[in-house]
Amino acid sequence: MTDLYVSMTGSDGNNGSQNAPFATILAASQHAQSGTTIHVAPGTYQGGFTTTANGTAAAHITYVSDTQWGAKIVGGPVTNSAAAGWWNQGNYVDVKGFEIDGSNAQAAANWQYGFYDSGSHDTFQNGSVHDILRDITAFNKAEAAAMGGAAIEMDSYAGGVDGSVIGNLAYNIGPDGLHSDHTQGIYQSETGVIRNNIIYNVVGDGIVTWHAAQNINISNNTIDNARDAGIVVGSGDSGSSSTTGDYINTNNNIVVNSANGIVENGITGIHNTYVDNLVYGVQGSIVRLQNGLRDVGTVQADPMFVNAAGHDYHLRAGSPAINAGTASGAPATDFDGNARPQGGAFDIGAYEFTSSSTPPPAPPPTAPPPVVTPDTLVLLLSEDRYRGDAQFIAKIDGTKIAGPTAATVLHSSGQSQTFTYNGLWGPGHHDLEIDFINDRYAGPGKDRNLYVDQVRYDGASYLSHTDALRTNGAIHIPIGN
Repeated sequence: MTDLYVSMTGSDGNNGSQNAPFATILAASQHAQSGTTIHVAPGTYQGGFTTTANGTAAAHITYVSDTQWGAKIVGGPVTNSAAAGWWNQGNYVDVKGFEIDGSNAQAAANWQYGFYDSGSHDTFQNGSVHDILRDITAFNKAEAAAMGGAAIEMDSYAGGVDGSVIGNLAYNIGPDGLHSDHTQGIYQSETGVIRNNIIYNVVGDGIVTWHAAQNINISNNTIDNARDAGIVVGSGDSGSSSTTGDYINTNNNIVVNSANGIVENGITGIHNTYVDNLVYGVQGSIVRLQNGLRDVGTVQADPMFVNAAGHDYHLRAGSPAINAGTASGAPATDFDGNARPQGGAFDIGAYEFTSSSTPPPAPPPTAPPPVVTPDTLVLLLSEDRYRGDAQFIAKIDGTKIAGPTAATVLHSSGQSQTFTYNGLWGPGHHDLEIDFINDRYAGPGKDRNLYVDQVRYDGASYLSHTDALRTNGAIHIPIGN
């Protein structure tokens, strides 16, 4: 077993001397062997690197920030086009205690992931990953490619198995106020565990399983403000089969203030379990499962956080999450390292209530009425003109919001005409209907048509290709979250 060191004052030309520190994590990793621990001193280190060193089952390679969150990984020069702050390809690797910060301009231009892992038997633990894909240009680029990103991803695409995501803080993932199906807090397609993580303010799902996902334990996580769903369990696309999306246990998790609570999607099996989760303040489904499965012991009550607005998710005395969890799959410690259980049973969420926990604060002053923000629908349309312009009517959930209105920009110009409408259509899914009402045809080159080139609703895009209406009729486009 050996120890290597990294510091801001180190040198990558030390030829692997055990006592002389390296300047970069990458250089130290190139000298690592089975059983090596790489100690990283507090400081700011350039991200966008890939580590490939392998440990063994008996002797992992460990990267550790000697002070938790003291070693910060940030974006490098704009010439560094890496898609992740840190990509680990090695097997039997543990990464502990690092902060990965994607807030600076260089990182925002490229990073889709904070920490990305494609190896096997790896752990990302006690880290802080934040401000990934906050840049709207980078976010839109990733969304347009249907790629998205994540704070933390354990990926099975290269054959990786047994990935663990434990005790991490992930927040500010994606731009504020938008919704995404592709950018998540934690994305797992390997077997493994997702435990004791805190996730808040994420543009998509808090936690999602997909591709070949199976045999995963999702327990004692706390998720706040996921603008798709708190937890999505499922499998699909490359790597999936009739047996994936199964043997996934989702227990003791808290989901609050999210579009949906805990849902299954895609291919799922009959052996998944959902026990003693707390879901509160969601706009859509509390728990939505497939194959006739039923959740057990779901709590629908305010978890009584110490200070939710300040992102302190410790439990106050009297919280309905205290002693309400199951021992099945529960970790032995909580986010703070306190032993579980402290009382008669395990608590729900990332924190175990202790006798030294903060007492309930005084009731807050009466809050002002919430600010209601109008929804915005943007249509990008064009036409083939023949003896007059193409006209349309637009409806949301069957109610007309516009029209008859003429599109006057020719499709052959490669341009679109923008129509913007505001209204209070509310959260959830909506049906957008666009009716073409005055088709005319008199032979080749004498044809009036309407083209729907793009649809945006509250900043999110809902059309990946142009829809052409060549005869009178309607198209229906699902919008909203």
